[in-house]
Amino acid sequence: MILSNNFDFDSDIKRYNIGSKKSDESLESSENPSDFLIQKSEGNLKKAKQVGVDLCNYILFLDKRIYKNKNFENNKKILLWFASTAALEKTIKNEYVLSAAKASLSQTLKLNNLRFYNIIRQSLATSFFALCNRPGRGLKDFGKYFAYLSERENNKNIIKIGILIYIIFFSLSKRKIKNIIYNINLEDV
Repeated sequence: MILSNNFDFDSDIKRYNIGSKKSDESLESSENPSDFLIQKSEGNLKKAKQVGVDLCNYILFLDKRIYKNKNFENNKKILLWFASTAALEKTIKNEYVLSAAKASLSQTLKLNNLRFYNIIRQSLATSFFALCNRPGRGLKDFGKYFAYLSERENNKNIIKIGILIYIIFFSLSKRKIKNIIYNINLEDV
């Protein structure tokens, strides 16, 4: 990962939309319906839905246990969610499987914790974190945005906490995705 010192909060911020509203039916009518049917018949869409449920449960579990500070709670929630969706996007290469996993994650979060879901849905912080995944950006930017959004932009400890939350949860999410989707148990490797 590239560590970037270039940090411009105002550059090209767009709303980052949580989840996908595509259902299995709308996916089926997409450009390559045969690929959809292949993914469905191989059980990959079912696995993707399970990944979404498992990641949501993981987020809700960790949200209650890591870095309890009322000043940073919403930003922590958003960063946990964003790390899990980034792991999905970097790990799952098939658009149908990815879309099913993201939709499942959002739907599960909405059903299990509507307040958490609405925080993510209504916050511009997801757009800030989306900027961190652009070329030329790096892990340090996640920490800087976390600190900035928490109104502690010059606090090096808060920057480190933001970086650690992202790195750890991204890695844990990626491991879970590989375990379910690709049947790779990284503990056996």
